[in-house]
Amino acid sequence: TLLSAATAALVFCRTGAGRRPFVSLGAAFSFGVLPFAVHQGQELRPYALALFWVAVADVFRAWHDAGGRRLALAGTAAASVLAVYSLVLALLPLAAFWILDLLDARDARSKGANRVPARMRLLLIPALTILAFLPWIYSVRSHMTRAHEMPAPRLSASLVLRHVVGFLADRQLGTD
Repeated sequence: TLLSAATAALVFCRTGAGRRPFVSLGAAFSFGVLPFAVHQGQELRPYALALFWVAVADVFRAWHDAGGRRLALAGTAAASVLAVYSLVLALLPLAAFWILDLLDARDARSKGANRVPARMRLLLIPALTILAFLPWIYSVRSHMTRAHEMPAPRLSASLVLRHVVGFLADRQLGTD
């Protein structure tokens, strides 16, 4: 609950809390009632934590765009890595951020603007996030065990008869 409330507060701040209070309240309210956020926020799993870190990464992205330098870049990288370590599915909204950064860099290049910080973020954040996630993938893959499986039953006439009778009687296996 605290993480979901903090994420709503970050959404409120990110959408211009002081400049556009009604828009910001609407965005925070929408986040609070959207089925995806409600479902993810009430889980005991790390979904709410991942949403929080994604929102933190977005706040740091905005700060970096506004002129913040190394601290904003480091915050974006750290929040992105923490989001992915919280939940693998956090790669989806982070990838959306990376695509938006790519589109912004393309637009800036077509206009002749030199946006070195955005280009640095464009390359650095996805690379850091993915590289920091690789040891986790290796660790999971190297410690994977197969679930205990039941051996396949031997096919026999009595087994087929039990299945047919159970199916016709709308019951479990058996000829009783």
